[in-house]
Amino acid sequence: MNWFKKLFGKGAINQEQNNANIPDTSTNVVPDNNNETSGINQGTWEQANYTLEAVEKMTDQTELAKIAKEAEDWHVRLETVKKLTDQIVLVDIAKNDSEWIVRKMAVQKLTDRNLLADIAKNDSNGIVCSAAVVKLTDLTLLAEVAKIEKITDQTELAKLAKGTEDWKVRCIVVERLTDQNVLTEIAKNDSIYNVREAAIEKLTNQSLLAEIAKNDSEWHVRSATVKKLTDHSLLAEIAKNDSNEYVREAAVEKLTNQNLLAEIAKNDREWIVRSAAVEKLTDRNLITEIAKNDSKEYVRKVAVEKLIDRSLLAEIAKNDDDSDVRREAVKKLTDQSLLADVAKNDRNFFHNQHCYEAVKELTDQNMLVDVAKNASDSYIRGNAVWKLTDQNILAEIAKNDSDCSVVLTAVEKLTDMKILESLESLVEKYFSDITTAKENDYCVGYSEIQKTKVLILLAEKCPTIVKKNWRQIDSRIRTLDWTSHEDDNCGGHTDYCEESENSLRNKFPPYPFDD
Repeated sequence: MNWFKKLFGKGAINQEQNNANIPDTSTNVVPDNNNETSGINQGTWEQANYTLEAVEKMTDQTELAKIAKEAEDWHVRLETVKKLTDQIVLVDIAKNDSEWIVRKMAVQKLTDRNLLADIAKNDSNGIVCSAAVVKLTDLTLLAEVAKIEKITDQTELAKLAKGTEDWKVRCIVVERLTDQNVLTEIAKNDSIYNVREAAIEKLTNQSLLAEIAKNDSEWHVRSATVKKLTDHSLLAEIAKNDSNEYVREAAVEKLTNQNLLAEIAKNDREWIVRSAAVEKLTDRNLITEIAKNDSKEYVRKVAVEKLIDRSLLAEIAKNDDDSDVRREAVKKLTDQSLLADVAKNDRNFFHNQHCYEAVKELTDQNMLVDVAKNASDSYIRGNAVWKLTDQNILAEIAKNDSDCSVVLTAVEKLTDMKILESLESLVEKYFSDITTAKENDYCVGYSEIQKTKVLILLAEKCPTIVKKNWRQIDSRIRTLDWTSHEDDNCGGHTDYCEESENSLRNKFPPYPFDD
């Protein structure tokens, strides 16, 4: 493991910050793309002198420095600071900007340690102080690393590894050590588990590794050590008896004994260990038992991934309590009749992803027709309809399905003009529905939207069947007032209704006939 790469970028000091001091980031600056003045935003933030869009295109450091100091909108100043390289300007901003988030960004780009120390002691905001401290720590570590990289003498490295106070530096030194005796001493005695773990990664003595795997107080160290063990009897002991599930999991991943794996797969108290054991099982009967009966869905899912019995997979796809397990079972099915059966088994509207997966895998047109006509969930039926090719079946569904969104999908798929002409009764029905619908009922309002889309589509595809009611439909669509819905009657979907109404109001095509 490269400890230098592992450690850098992870330094952080936990600080609580009063929310009252945090600038409001809940809104985003949206530049006015139609504004002819590229540097001025007259849109949402009227007081902002510059737009984010303009800043993104700038490269001149003088211009950026001017904006970073003068822009009224802190969002713009923040983005500008990200592009700055001038240390003098960054110091000015780090010390004087009115918003802590802008000062913090400037601090993260500073290189002068004295200035960082000054900010760490004197800034009024704890988060900015922390950023300065972290930056100081990183710079100090960089300097130490630069020194360490020049040292090749193992004796000198050993002294550093045992005598340096900063544990991060010790980790980096350990990476350069080759003396197994020194590494052994560090692996057994260093007070910081990260350093012991770094030393363990370079040890080769199996007896020593076994001792550490059994006795170290930190599970991170034991887990790292287990991964280097080759003694299967010791691995078995650890897999059954270690107090930490992650250590047991690491040991299980190295086991090959099927009887032991079966015992752990059935009996370990932690699902993560049982899952690791199931991954390595070969006993089909036991895998089946676990796929059907384990109490944890993650374990059942791992077992399902190993199943090959199609009827069992179909049973699990229909009946497992967890949607992810059902989906995993569906992914392994190829039999079209079984997939259709699963697709229709949509017992829970909010957990039907396995049904969508089944429809996605269906290619047999007869099976798709079955799902399109008989699935109880309209979204499942709609997905099946979209894959149909038979024009007569599509017309039948357009005439008979109770859900207008499914009807809309069927009409979208229709191309045969004679068959489209047979839908004149659908035009009459939907025109009547949107004329008499209650405008304060969300469900009816949603239905109005879908039915309006059907009428517009039919008018475009087959104008003759709409001719009789053309002008009345056009007038009705233009005068519909979905925006009048009250939130408590719309289920909070007023915006949706308004958006749909605005987009559909002018979509009905102009009258195409010469009367």
